[in-house]
Amino acid sequence: MRKENDYHVEDRILVTYDGDEDVKKAIEMFNDYVKNEILAIELTFGENINNSVDLNGHVANIEIKKA
Repeated sequence: MRKENDYHVEDRILVTYDGDEDVKKAIEMFNDYVKNEILAIELTFGENINNSVDLNGHVANIEIKKA
C-alpha cells in the first residue's frame, strides 16, 4: 500500500481499518506491535473504506495516509 501511494518506507502513516470481529480483536490486542511494525502513528477503526485486503482469510478494509 505504501508503494501504491508513493510513500517512502520510513514515512509515518495513519491507518484506518474495518473488518470482522476477529480482525478488530487482533488489532486491539496487538495495537502497539502492529503500529511499530508498519510505522503507524495511530490505528483507528472506521467505516466506508473501499480498499479490501485478505488478512489470513479475513477480509479487512484498510486506508493509509501520510502523517
